[in-house]
Formats: sequence, C-alpha cells, structure tokens
Amino acid sequence: MRRLVQQEEVQVMCIQETKKDMVDKGLCSMLWEDGDMCWVDSPLTHASMGLLCIWDIKVFQIQNQFVGRGFIGLEGVWKEMGKKL
Repeated sequence: MRRLVQQEEVQVMCIQETKKDMVDKGLCSMLWEDGDMCWVDSPLTHASMGLLCIWDIKVFQIQNQFVGRGFIGLEGVWKEMGKKL
C-alpha cells in the first residue's frame, strides 16, 4: 500500500475492512510515507470490519467529519483547488 501511495501521489485514501479494533499513528505511518497526514477510522464491530480514511493535510482541509457504524463521512476543501468536496 505504501508503495502505491507514493507512486500514484495519493492525497486521500479510504480502506474498507481494516480488520482492526484500533487504528493509531503507527499503522497510518506504515501506509502513508509523508508525516503530514491525518486520519479518521470507524473501528471493527460485529457488523463492520473497520474503515479508515487517511488524507494529506497539505492538500485537503477537513471542515466536518462524521463516523457511524459502517460509514465515515468527510467534508472539506482541496487547498490547491479551493473547491468544496
């Protein structure tokens, strides 16, 4: 995953079925080369296998986030384009 993030210059990555009870900076750093990232996760539950979204804070600015069982919602602005997402 990390190599793919580097090669494709990924700015936002969402992973379905992380199979993780908890996501921490160490895990996100293994996936994301640049330290300038932020993340939000929806942990593993009996109905959901865990979700994770990671983004480059230099490029995407979060304005609102909401997390529920089986979903993550992010609202923000691409800094380089100035467009609301």
